[in-house]
Amino acid sequence: MSVSVAQDDISAISVGDNVDIELTAYENAVYPGTVTAISTTASSSNSNTVSYPVTVTMTGDVSAVFAGMTGNVTFITKEVANVLYVSNKAIINEGTKSYVKKKDSDGNITTVEVTTGFSDGYQVEIKSGLDEGDTVLIESQVSA
Repeated sequence: MSVSVAQDDISAISVGDNVDIELTAYENAVYPGTVTAISTTASSSNSNTVSYPVTVTMTGDVSAVFAGMTGNVTFITKEVANVLYVSNKAIINEGTKSYVKKKDSDGNITTVEVTTGFSDGYQVEIKSGLDEGDTVLIESQVSA
C-alpha cells in the first residue's frame, strides 16, 4: 500500500517501523504491517503541501485483501505497554509539577502529585503517585 506522508511527519518514520492498517471495506479489522520504503522524491498536487510516498506492506493473513482497496495507515512511532494512565483532562499543571485530584473510599478529595510519562494527546501515562483502581476526578465548569 502506498501512503502520502506530509513533510512535517516524514522525519518520524523509518523503514522497518510498525503500522496498523484499516481497510475501508472491512470495518473494525486492523491489519499489521511494516514500512518497507520511503521515497526521497517529494510529490505535490498543486497545493502548498509537500508529501512523500511511503510504502507499507501488510503482514499476517491477507487472503481477504484485494488490489486497489483503500484504507488508513497509523504509523506507530512510540508504544508503551502495561502502564497506568489517566485522561489528560485530569492533570493539573503548576510550574514544573503535575497533580491530580484523587477521591478515596470515604469520598474525601485530595490533591496528589504525580509523575507523568508518555501521552498520546488524550491519555497520559502515570509513572508514580497513583495506583491502579484509584478514582481520579476531572473538573469542569458548567454554565447555564
